[in-house]
Amino acid sequence: MLKVAIVGAGTMATVRARALLATGLVELCGVASHRAESANQFANNFNIAYATTDYRSLTTQKPDALLVELPHKIQDEVVLWALQEDLHILLGGCLSTNSKIGEEIIALCEQQQVIIECGYEARYKPCWHYVKEQLGRGVIGSPSIINAIALWNAPPNSWYYNQAASGGMPITHMTYAFINPLRWLFGEPLQVAAMSNQVKEADCHHVHEESCIVNIRFPNQLLVSLTASYITAPEKTHWHLEIFGTDGMLEIHPGDLGTGLIQHYSKENGIITSDFSDAENAFNKQAKIFIDQINNGNIGDSQRKNMLLNSPKMVINDIRIAEAIVHSAKNNEVVYF
Repeated sequence: MLKVAIVGAGTMATVRARALLATGLVELCGVASHRAESANQFANNFNIAYATTDYRSLTTQKPDALLVELPHKIQDEVVLWALQEDLHILLGGCLSTNSKIGEEIIALCEQQQVIIECGYEARYKPCWHYVKEQLGRGVIGSPSIINAIALWNAPPNSWYYNQAASGGMPITHMTYAFINPLRWLFGEPLQVAAMSNQVKEADCHHVHEESCIVNIRFPNQLLVSLTASYITAPEKTHWHLEIFGTDGMLEIHPGDLGTGLIQHYSKENGIITSDFSDAENAFNKQAKIFIDQINNGNIGDSQRKNMLLNSPKMVINDIRIAEAIVHSAKNNEVVYF
């Protein structure tokens, strides 16, 4: 059994802890949280013998790997420490709060020969794999434009809404919805132009790009318009993409924790709906591959690297694009890559 310690005791730490246990290959050996009550409650829920407020003391339990589910600013500190301890790392979200720290993590990861997998589970979701397959088959012809919207009513007192703790809304929210999966489908962006505002929570410690609209040019003349915000109407979901091609359209409803739904608008066959509710949960799939990678060894083998879809080198450009969005919005400039 692989021994995994956890830093963080929130909702997503619970989701990912369950996914790790579902592999049948993991023992949860410790949990750390800045609040003793949270650490103890999490430990009780998962029958973990060791709970602490000092994440560094987790090494006393001799873990093989670390699950890190934290605000990004604290995450940076924990990850850099864990790399020095030769621990494999499963992150809950993005690689880092900025590309400079991300590049430092990449260098240390290669130096220490450990595995880091970032938490963008979209690349493991059946709905996104279906989209990749359908695009490869040319079912909608040549993709021309994408209209995407990702609105989330973020709690104002949460770390997601805190500029310093999160690193900003483009990194925390827009890389997840939907820059990371779009890069996986279409390659690296060539051009970014963005506008943003801060209306609802306008004081300086809340996220500066509270709402943002960005236009992105991808290879093959593909144009993407993405609207993202921490403001939305109650009881209303705005979380989908429309990929318009020369011969049809795919409407993607990836959901958040679910498996997703897709509607294919075809000239020949009308509307075809694909529901993935019976498919394997993406968090479980990602956890299984992460554990398999560690157990199989041979960190440098290219075939093994291809099994994980969110290695640091694969996701560093998510951070760079988020930074380009911020630069473009603040300076009224187009950013070219």
